[in-house]
Amino acid sequence: MDGLMSVAAAICGCSVICALVQNFVSDGGTKKLLSMVMGAFMVCSMLAPLGSAISGIKPDLSNYYSIKELSASADELCDKKALSLAKQNLEQTALDILAQNGIRATGAEIIFADSGNNSIIISSLCIYINKDSAAQTDRITELIENSFAVVPSIITE
Repeated sequence: MDGLMSVAAAICGCSVICALVQNFVSDGGTKKLLSMVMGAFMVCSMLAPLGSAISGIKPDLSNYYSIKELSASADELCDKKALSLAKQNLEQTALDILAQNGIRATGAEIIFADSGNNSIIISSLCIYINKDSAAQTDRITELIENSFAVVPSIITE
């Protein structure tokens, strides 16, 4: 705001000076030359404070993310979505394997673990079955262990 006030004050001061000087000069070639010089002076007197006023403006960019931060958050979001889809697909695969062998399971839950070296493993696999299928727990364990290389936890509901 101070920069804008200094621009206005400079323009007013230069206008007054130019008006006074033009009143003291007689008509003719000198007046034309003086008018041209004063016009250039007015333009320069407006640009100098305007430049300092504009340079004083500092935008607050603290609420914006850098490209690197946006890229990292997008990568994390993609990784989470990929893990979620992989989990859903593996759970459905476990249920499908059991269904192909005539075993009706009510649900499956897989938990992943970070094995280091930027890879994941199936930490645990839980199969939910009805009381009607409780007699087939050995067969369920065998099928899941052969397919996923993980010994499942079987929960009867």
